[in-house]
Parts: sequence; C-alpha cells; structure tokens
Amino acid sequence: MVLRRRGGGSNFGLMLLLANLFHVGFDRIPPVTLATIGVNTILFMNILPNYNYRVPHLNEVCISVKTVWFMQEWQRLILGAFFHASDMHLYYNMVSFLWKGMHLEKKYGSLHFLCLIVSFTAITNIILVAISYGLGHHTDQLHYFTDCAVGFSGVIFALKVVATYVSPPGTSYIMNFIPVSSRYACWAELLLIQVLVPNSSFIGHLAGILVGLLYVKTPIGSILDSIFSLVTGPTSSSNRGHHHRFQSSGTTGYRMQTRSRGQNYSHRNQPSTNNDDEDAELQQAIQASLQESNRQRSTATAPPLVDHNDMNSNYYRPPNQMPSVDDFDKVRQARLARFLQNH
Repeated sequence: MVLRRRGGGSNFGLMLLLANLFHVGFDRIPPVTLATIGVNTILFMNILPNYNYRVPHLNEVCISVKTVWFMQEWQRLILGAFFHASDMHLYYNMVSFLWKGMHLEKKYGSLHFLCLIVSFTAITNIILVAISYGLGHHTDQLHYFTDCAVGFSGVIFALKVVATYVSPPGTSYIMNFIPVSSRYACWAELLLIQVLVPNSSFIGHLAGILVGLLYVKTPIGSILDSIFSLVTGPTSSSNRGHHHRFQSSGTTGYRMQTRSRGQNYSHRNQPSTNNDDEDAELQQAIQASLQESNRQRSTATAPPLVDHNDMNSNYYRPPNQMPSVDDFDKVRQARLARFLQNH
C-alpha cells in the first residue's frame, strides 16, 4: 500500500484476524507462517518489550526510490514489508498470506519457506524500486520517486504465483464469487484490487507477480534453490525437480507430461508431497484414474481382422485358394488369444 497516513481506527481488523486464526486452529498453522503473521501483528501493535528499542515509524521504513536509491537506506527493502498502514491493511494481507503459507510451507518445508519469504521480500522491493525509477525517469513524474510503500502484499503476490504453479489447474473465485482460471487469478486480483483500493501499490503488486514468475519459470528459481540448500540441506524436498521449471512453456500453472502410448502419465516437476498426506492421496487418485483411462483405451482398440503372420502360422492354406469362413474364425481366435495373453 502506498503510504498516506496511519489512521486510528477501532482495531476491528485485528479482531477479525484473531478470529480467523482461532477458526483455523493454531495447531494447524505451520510455524514459519504463524511466526510471520505474529511479527507483522506485533510490529503493527507496537507491543515489543522495552529493550531500549523503538519500533520505527512508517516514514522510517517505507520503500521509495528516494529513500532507498538516493538516500541508500537499504534496510527498508526488508523492513518495509513487515509494516502496515492500518488494521484492515494488516488483516487482509495476513489472511491472504495464511492460506498460501499453510499450503506452501507444507509443500516445501519450514526452512525453505523461510528462505523463500526473505528472498522474495528483498527481490520484490528491489524490483519495485527499479520499476518506479524507470517510470519516473521516462515520464518525468516526480511521484514515482517519492511514493512510499509499506506492506506484505508484494510478497503475497509472489507466493500466490508459486502456489498456483505447484497446484493442479482449476478455478479460483475472486472475492468468493468471480470465477477465474487459477493460472490467471493473480492478474485478475492485481487489476481488481487497484480498482477497489486505488491507494494500493500497483507497482508493488506487479513486482510480486514478476518475482513469482521469475522463480517458477526461469533458471533464477534453480539458483535460489541452490542457495537455500546451504541452509536446508541438499535433501530438502523443495529442491527436487525444481531445476527443470524454466523449461516449461505457457502460462504459470500445473503441467502434466504425456508419455508414449502404453506408459503411464506423470506429473512434471511436482514437489515432493511426503509431508502432505492429503496431496499424496489426491495425486494417487489422479494417477489411478489416468491409468484406468489408459487401459480402457487399450481394450477398446480391437485387433486387426486378419493378420498375415497369424494366417501363415496357425493354419495351412493351399496356394491360390481364398480363405474360408472357418479360416477367418481360426485367425480371429488366435489373434484374440494372443492379445489377451499380452494384456
């Protein structure tokens, strides 16, 4: 959100956030997801213990070309994401992050997910500053240099792209009633949020989408995973198969690769789901359904009526004599017996 002024308010958003957390259940929320929500909430409420540390004001952490590039206050690239302009700003961001965090942290593991959040935070805000600088330079509009943004929404958009990529394709409902293909949902939300909340940071949200696409569609994702493995270890489930992501084409989404006939279908570059029993059961059901469909297509393909090899090997036919009806029956029975034996 582009910083204007932090309103007083009744902290209704904080109560809604707490109600959502209780509804989901604290025991069901993975640790990094819960800790991230906690850090954002504590910083907003300014309830840190008094260890001679003062929680910065929004003007001291917000992100802009002026503060980051010209004033070289690089710490804002991280700090700015964890501060929010109002309780409702915090509520909407944290509820959106809650579901993405629960999904991705189970998929990737807590350490990898933590690395993902930190790297996405820095890269998203770097791209935010770069885009704003380019627009200000080419349009001579001063506000591109001075507009100051805070909030976690850019990181959330990046995580949304990743969540879309690791999930089967489907339909998402924007605002619970607008159906959109899941692979285009982030773009629909980008436009809809800007219409409903003109004060939101369009460039920050766009930067988040670009970061998510860079991670899942380019070699940058493999480079980041290699760096993450220094912390998570080389056997981290999140690293397996990720280095092929940039080879896929088309819009961000889940992709299946079709093999030659007679072989099963496989899910390409799917992260390991050893820690997610529900996803494992889903994938097994999909795999079984595809295998059954493949078998049905095979059995529906009838063998040729006459196979010259069968005719020559299963009965004697004098030269220049056409086969009789009995000959055809023998061929059909022999061919069917061999077909059933092979299948």
